[in-house]
Amino acid sequence: MMNLLSQKTKTRLLSFFLVFSAFVQGTISYALNKDIVFSHYTTKQGLSQNDVNSIYQDKSGVMWIGTNDGFSRFDGYEFKNYRMDTHGLPSNLISSFCEDNYGNLWIGSTDAGLFRFNLKTEKFSFFANTKTSPKLLTDNSITNLVQDLHGNLWFGNAKGLNRLLDSELNKDKIKVDKYYHNPHNHESILSNYITTLFVDHIGNLWVGSKRGIQLLINPEEKGQYSIFKRFHKNTENSVLSIIEGDGCLLISYFDGIYQLKVKGIGDSRGEFTKVSDIKSECLLSGDNGVIWAGTSDGLYQLRFDDVSNSLKVLGYQNSDNNQFMHSNIIIDLFKDKLGVIWIGTNGSGINKYNPRRKKFHHIQKGDKDTDLTYNKVREVYQDSNGRIWVGTEGAGINVIDTDGKVKEINVAPNKKSQNVVYAIDEFRDHLIFGIGYPLKTLYIDSKNALSLNVKSEKYVLHPDDHSNTTFDVKNDGDSILWLATYGGGLIRGVPEKDKINWSYPEILDNDDDRIEIIRSLMVDKKGNLWIGTNQGLVFLAQEEKLKKQPRFKVIQHIDDDQTSLSYNYVLPIFESSNGQIWVGTMGGGLNIYDPSKSDIKHITFNSLSTSNGLPSNVIKSILEDDYGNLWVASNKGLSKINLESLNIKNFDISDGLQDDEFGELAACKLKNGELLFGGVNGINIFKPHEIIDDNTIANVIFTQLKVLNKEINTYDVFDGNQILKSSLQNTDEIELNHDQNSFSVKFASLHYGASENNHYKYKLVGFDDNWIVTDVEQREAKYTNLSPGNYTLLVKASNGDNIWNPNPIELKVKVLPPWWLSWWAKIFYFGIIVAAIFFFSRYSIITARKKSQLEMEKFEREKLEDLSQLKLQFFTNISHELRTPLTLIHTPIEQLIKKGSLLSASEREKSYQLIFKNVEHLMRLVNQLLDFRKVEQGQMKLQLSRGNWSTFIEQVYYSFKEFAEHENISFIIERPSNDIHGLMDHDKLEKILYNLLSNAFKFTNNGEIRLSIQQNDDNVIIKLKDTGIGISEEKLDYLFNRFYQVSNLKSAKNRGTGIGLAFTKSLIDLHHGTINVESEVNVGTTFTLEFPLQNTDFTPEEIIEPSSITIENEEYISEEDELEVSSKPKILVIDDNYSIRNLLKGLLDEEYEVHMAEDGQKGLQKAKEVMPNLVLSDIMMPIMDGYELTKNIRDDDQLCHLPIILLTAKNSEDSKLKGYEYGVDAYVTKPFNSDVLLARINSLLENRKNQQKKFRTKVDVTPSEITFTSIDEKFLNKLVSIVEENISDSEFTVDKLATEYGATPIRLNQKLKALTGQTAKGFIRNIRLKRAAQMLKLGRYSVSDVTYEVGFNDLKYFRNCFKKEFGIPPSAYLKEASEEKVTHPMEDFEM
Repeated sequence: MMNLLSQKTKTRLLSFFLVFSAFVQGTISYALNKDIVFSHYTTKQGLSQNDVNSIYQDKSGVMWIGTNDGFSRFDGYEFKNYRMDTHGLPSNLISSFCEDNYGNLWIGSTDAGLFRFNLKTEKFSFFANTKTSPKLLTDNSITNLVQDLHGNLWFGNAKGLNRLLDSELNKDKIKVDKYYHNPHNHESILSNYITTLFVDHIGNLWVGSKRGIQLLINPEEKGQYSIFKRFHKNTENSVLSIIEGDGCLLISYFDGIYQLKVKGIGDSRGEFTKVSDIKSECLLSGDNGVIWAGTSDGLYQLRFDDVSNSLKVLGYQNSDNNQFMHSNIIIDLFKDKLGVIWIGTNGSGINKYNPRRKKFHHIQKGDKDTDLTYNKVREVYQDSNGRIWVGTEGAGINVIDTDGKVKEINVAPNKKSQNVVYAIDEFRDHLIFGIGYPLKTLYIDSKNALSLNVKSEKYVLHPDDHSNTTFDVKNDGDSILWLATYGGGLIRGVPEKDKINWSYPEILDNDDDRIEIIRSLMVDKKGNLWIGTNQGLVFLAQEEKLKKQPRFKVIQHIDDDQTSLSYNYVLPIFESSNGQIWVGTMGGGLNIYDPSKSDIKHITFNSLSTSNGLPSNVIKSILEDDYGNLWVASNKGLSKINLESLNIKNFDISDGLQDDEFGELAACKLKNGELLFGGVNGINIFKPHEIIDDNTIANVIFTQLKVLNKEINTYDVFDGNQILKSSLQNTDEIELNHDQNSFSVKFASLHYGASENNHYKYKLVGFDDNWIVTDVEQREAKYTNLSPGNYTLLVKASNGDNIWNPNPIELKVKVLPPWWLSWWAKIFYFGIIVAAIFFFSRYSIITARKKSQLEMEKFEREKLEDLSQLKLQFFTNISHELRTPLTLIHTPIEQLIKKGSLLSASEREKSYQLIFKNVEHLMRLVNQLLDFRKVEQGQMKLQLSRGNWSTFIEQVYYSFKEFAEHENISFIIERPSNDIHGLMDHDKLEKILYNLLSNAFKFTNNGEIRLSIQQNDDNVIIKLKDTGIGISEEKLDYLFNRFYQVSNLKSAKNRGTGIGLAFTKSLIDLHHGTINVESEVNVGTTFTLEFPLQNTDFTPEEIIEPSSITIENEEYISEEDELEVSSKPKILVIDDNYSIRNLLKGLLDEEYEVHMAEDGQKGLQKAKEVMPNLVLSDIMMPIMDGYELTKNIRDDDQLCHLPIILLTAKNSEDSKLKGYEYGVDAYVTKPFNSDVLLARINSLLENRKNQQKKFRTKVDVTPSEITFTSIDEKFLNKLVSIVEENISDSEFTVDKLATEYGATPIRLNQKLKALTGQTAKGFIRNIRLKRAAQMLKLGRYSVSDVTYEVGFNDLKYFRNCFKKEFGIPPSAYLKEASEEKVTHPMEDFEM
């Protein structure tokens, strides 16, 4: 039984799909026939005459139409006609057009020969057989015109073929080549009666005549004749039309259409195949393989069928089956550049077909069995059997069956009844109809629905007391049937056995008034019921639907709340695929509720209206397609809204809609995805994916010029001014007199698909700031009372789908000034003004000049007085500056003279240091004064060399760091990059920064000073910011003046001379830099310096490249490279006992520079800051003990080389063993003997010095011999390898060594001094000299070779360095090595 049921089910499904497919195919076939919609142009629209002989489009896009009463120029909106009476044509009978390569339009007439119309000058020339030239043409009748590949013009008539060579086309007198039939020459034309000419895509000319078709074969050499090759068909008759098919020609003869395939030039017969019996006067190849054929009985659309090898009819239009066809006689067919088809008829003007027109299929009232019986539609519905039910407002129900035929079902039992259907739905295999008075609701089995008899009361379905019209019905599954009534509220029907229990749930609005007008119903995916009423939107939750008294939520508009319902009268309600609820209103546009963003208790809406792009705020119906778009019908067309972006695209009647106005709720989505909307003029059915934009764009042209409201034509003289010297379309600029400054220009887009939907933008550059948007009704730019000047009018256009041409056309407009504002008038005015000024200055300005001179003299005196005061102040300050160091020199010298023998060595050393310090201070002061004078006189020069700015700033920072700590000032350096290389004058920059930093420290008390550097492209920026006393804004402008000092600096620690900042500014200018200052009183001051880095910013004289710096006259100077022998060794004492620290300080202070710390942690930090020569530490200390301190020092690559002595009260072997494991160098037991301690310290330091000397002077020493930790050994090994890799590079510097190792030059110097007793520079030189010694010892190289091999550029300097390092000159060393080599010939030396 189950198998049988299954088989039956399958059979039913198969039958349904077969029937439905037949219906769809029938609908498509019907649509093909019905949806060819033409636009119609006749004399009513301005065409010169309704008998159209020829249609042509010139290169700019303008259409030309030839008729029996002249010809017309058409721009999509207006016709301009040319006739005998208006333009002096010799004939009004126009047969054909062709444009040549010179901007001439050639026009053929049927009785007056050829016309030449120059499109630029708009001038005519006429050529015909006359009494003076009777044989210019074969005949004055021209059948058609074509241009071949070489630019030649061909035309025929009943008396032969004519050719006008390209060279003749611009002449006043032309020479025409003529071709006639010669019965004795089979290579001549077949007949003098030429019927048609055609040029194919490769330039071949095909000639059709009364006797067949021929191909023109041009001669290969000059002097030879053209050959007309004939192709034989079984029966010879007249050729009517020729077009190109797919690899063939299609030729229309009197007996039908033939296909001609030619294999080659040698093929004399070709392959003729008859593909249609249609006699076509004109053929046209359209898009997508469609062939258009015009006949005397209508218009055909054909397509080649490969199976039958013939042309199949796709469609046929004539006056009987297409309301737009008013004549069946088709004379000419033309396809323009954008694919629009133009159809010239006999007696009925032009029909135009746009193949890109939107594919909205239209079904309306008609006489056929596939037409509706009434146009105004109120409801559409597709039942489960695939039938479409159309509810009308006057003809009951129209059922479109699966075969496409329409059946009408009357729902009015008598003439007094309403034959209106408002709603249709299915419920429990029954169809339900909401209809008009008196039956209101009908209910019938779906199978028998076509036999509905409204006179039988058994089909009536509603409560007995129901007296109002049913406007909507909605099934809620099989459990509830809802009826929406107009005036009777909401009715609920709940099936129970064989009957339905009816009830009237009461809906009260927010004012407790009963809502009785229900317009629409919608059940969402969650089972909730949404109700559209005249008083708002109503919501009924799924769980409330079966309750006796369900609770409704009424949602209404709230004034001043943009998120409330926009309008209370609700029509369609729709749930989209993304879960949003869309609510259409009768005046408030669309409302969108997103349940994911707000619940029903706090419901909020987003709204769309005409301000967002909708064409109307009256929404009639809503559907969703399968591509994420909503389609919304309104009172002004149909709108497509993208669900994601909410972009709106509008369509109207010009796109193929039944009308702009649609019916209320009259929409449904068919099972195949098509959408159906009903309106006041039938229904539209369409596939959403076929509604696509037309992306073609067309040219825009200017069509009309008016000046002072008078139309200006070419060559018209208006008020003595010839404005247009050529056609407006070919004019680039017009010139208007000053009193012609009001004009208007019309324009047109030559996009003929839907000209009425084109849009425009225009702007007059020089007058308009923004584009002005307009439509076809106002395609004119008007401007009045323009001021004299130059303007440019720009115009853009879009097609009906708002696809804009990005390139505007332009017309330059020059408005001339009146004579009193002309250039010569301005020269005259200028002369008068100059003369007036001269006389005024002669008699008036002399007095002012004298007065000014007196004021200047007074100003100069005051200036000299101020300068004198400044100089006096300067000398006072200088005297003060000199007195202080002189006093500090005088006093210790006096003490040394009086008490020299009584003073201890330590006290004498202090006095010497004080004297030396103040002498240096005096020298700096004097040098600064001399340098300032040099700068003032321009005698100071830049000496630039390439260096690392970042390293330089760090060196400056460390020069002031100790002073900052002494002054209790936080001194911070900021360096985002360690590698800022560029040109710099170290001396000048040092003076600049020392001056600025000295000022910063002078005027900052217990604050902060921040020094930063960063690179900005090819510049370096240095900022110095302090938190000092600041400078008031009005005094900043004088800050860099000579001798100027800011007054009232009570907080300053001391006063200066007044030239420091002026000198600094001069040095910065010399360095091609800039300085800016920002300051605020009691907040601080910021100096910003910016200097260039690259060679291009300096002159060659200012740059001293490293390679050019010679040291021939320089003796070996070791001050930079050696340790300062006069300085005391540094010892860091670490002990938590204050007394012991002081004891040790007193013990060591005479011979050593002592630094102290109270625990291991602070001691470790202090060691990093001062880099001592030895650490003396207690073991037992808080925070960090001596063992942990030792371990941290040995693990730090900057400190690991330091000798460490631990003081301990523990004398056990285990304690000492632990210390030695951590890396302790020596132990001293408490209580200690001071002599023993000093001896131990001296022994360790001397040992280090000996190791350093050994590394410096011994040629073959290895790093492991002088280091005490593996970290130090790796450090030295890496540095040695880096230097050796670059040993021949004479420009290998400390900066490069530091960069390659990954440390700063200062840290590198500190580490190398501690390990080797040398600076980094001395270390590099030492490695070079050792390598030189090794090479000399080998005896293979001369001293000169070795010098350059190890990176020295100067031989004398190399000798001095070598002798200083090893005690003998390199030549003597080489001699010793050679002698040793003789003594030990098999030994080689290697480091």
